[in-house]
Amino acid sequence: MTTTRPDACLGTTPAAGRLGRGVYLALGAGLTALALIEVIRFGGGTWFALALLLLPDVALAYGASRDLEPGQLHPRAVRF
Repeated sequence: MTTTRPDACLGTTPAAGRLGRGVYLALGAGLTALALIEVIRFGGGTWFALALLLLPDVALAYGASRDLEPGQLHPRAVRF
């Protein structure tokens, strides 16, 4: 089956973008809640869960720079 609008099947239409973001937001929130419930239920590993939650943000903050394009990461932060 072929389509005459390739942007419709790629999810690049405005309606598909809003729907996709909502689905990913709900999925991320659900998985985060499940992970927190399991850490609380089984105990331990709290420091590890916090490290996994915060370390990506530290790398992004380290790579931030005013002279870069939006969405671009400074080369010094790539290895993090």
